[in-house]
Amino acid sequence: GHRSQVSRQLTAQLPQEKAVPVLWSLVQEFPDEPEYRRGLARCLDESGQHDEAIGILGKLATDFPNVYQVELAELLRKRVGRYRDTDQVDKAIADLSEAIRLDPRNVDGYRSRADLYQAMGDFEKAVADFDKAIELKPEEWYLWCQRALANIARARDDEYRTDCGEMLQRFGQTDEAQLVAWTCALAPDAISDWSKAVALAEKAD
Repeated sequence: GHRSQVSRQLTAQLPQEKAVPVLWSLVQEFPDEPEYRRGLARCLDESGQHDEAIGILGKLATDFPNVYQVELAELLRKRVGRYRDTDQVDKAIADLSEAIRLDPRNVDGYRSRADLYQAMGDFEKAVADFDKAIELKPEEWYLWCQRALANIARARDDEYRTDCGEMLQRFGQTDEAQLVAWTCALAPDAISDWSKAVALAEKAD
């Protein structure tokens, strides 16, 4: 609507240091208008004030169910980078878990949480998240490779073998074939016929 357009124009045309106070004034003048609050949250996020932005958008998502949840999930996933860089893993996982609850069809939440679990050595939880991520985006080779590595780590050779067979079939003729092949050659005793994987991998040399 009209106010949504005004909010977008302010964010686009004014420098952030000017747009933020203008949007704050509009929010105070029109407290029941969600688009001004949304615009303010976006502007705060772009200026690096992630916690404040998430607080505003979180209230919006509560006030207007099924309207702002996906945007809130996006901001939560962005904040994870800061937590990860400062070794606040528990907070990162909490944000990703909430992002998944809000936006369960977005693969990024599962992938990022699986990576964190894998780095922590919690391979069972990592595989569960990679399972869901692959269900949502089976064409992404990285997810298959990481699940295969997690299966090696938890001594699930049968599942590792299954992943490798599927990966070689799906990605054997793609640009990622060599990386996939090296993943499948990491534990050759777990694969019934790994000569194809090694042959592909050796092309990287």
